[in-house]
Amino acid sequence: MYLRSNELLKTIDASETISYESKVKAMVFLRHHLHDNLKNEYITREDNVDLWQSLKDRFDHQKYVILPKAKHEWLNLRFLDYKSIGDYNSAMFGITSRMI
Repeated sequence: MYLRSNELLKTIDASETISYESKVKAMVFLRHHLHDNLKNEYITREDNVDLWQSLKDRFDHQKYVILPKAKHEWLNLRFLDYKSIGDYNSAMFGITSRMI
């Protein structure tokens, strides 16, 4: 959303030609929001497209792992399994947040 709102979304698209300033702004944002362990691993990446593609290759499979489990939990969600309405709501919102 940040990249889109600041018109930097094109910086992660290989087919676009972007100004150097835009690339730098996007790279600063991407690196700032990486976990410290990932920063050390991806410190040598100097191209936004390369960094974005590497992260996408690493983490894009998560939806194939998390979504089936969340769907299974949703199908087996029963109100009677929880002691309070708050516990049920918490479980329900946790499942739906993983399904998005």
